[in-house]
Amino acid sequence: MTYTLLRKDYNPGGICHKCHKPLTSPTTIIALDENGDRCYLGKICAESAINHGEDIPNLTKSFTKSNKRNNSKPKSKEQQSEDDLSLALSYLYLRQVSLKDFENPSIPFKKFADLLSKYEIGGLTEGDVRYVLNNMRMNQRSRPFLGITNLKNLYLLDFGLTKALKKINEDKSDFLRSIQSEHLRKKSYLTPKQIKAVSKWFENIDDLKKEDIEVIELVDDGKS
Repeated sequence: MTYTLLRKDYNPGGICHKCHKPLTSPTTIIALDENGDRCYLGKICAESAINHGEDIPNLTKSFTKSNKRNNSKPKSKEQQSEDDLSLALSYLYLRQVSLKDFENPSIPFKKFADLLSKYEIGGLTEGDVRYVLNNMRMNQRSRPFLGITNLKNLYLLDFGLTKALKKINEDKSDFLRSIQSEHLRKKSYLTPKQIKAVSKWFENIDDLKKEDIEVIELVDDGKS
């Protein structure tokens, strides 16, 4: 069986498609098998993929204050091109896949759906990458709700809530369930007070305890 790596993502508790063992790491690799079906791969098994070693988008890369890095080292043209592709793909996946349960109609975008399909079938051109990045940067300036920082923070909170709901008793889940369905997914927003309350539940989740949830600040779209 051959695989093509698509992205690094949070681990929802899947099974490695190649070795059939449970994935215990907080993160996993999403790949396509030779039949074109999406599957999970562990880090070791992913090394056998035909595109192993190539840069793939990492949706678990945090944009919270405590994890931002200032890297001023000059990059080669090739490395910058790889970074641009990875960033563009991260933005595409966030808009079209990761936040698919959110009700805000402005998150998905038909052109992006077409480009994501194009990438998974054969790849994107430099022009495609420029188009996505220009759209992302324009939104960051004029509508920061759709900026990549805000979208990644929405995704991190949604993943954390889903994970927490699987680990707590049903009789204690009403608050988190309401926060996720009636506020985060319906309004695409949590207040700082709600984020602080949610972060206390994340402290007991191994996958998330290193994330500095409390410093997340979401952008209120005002349109949801």
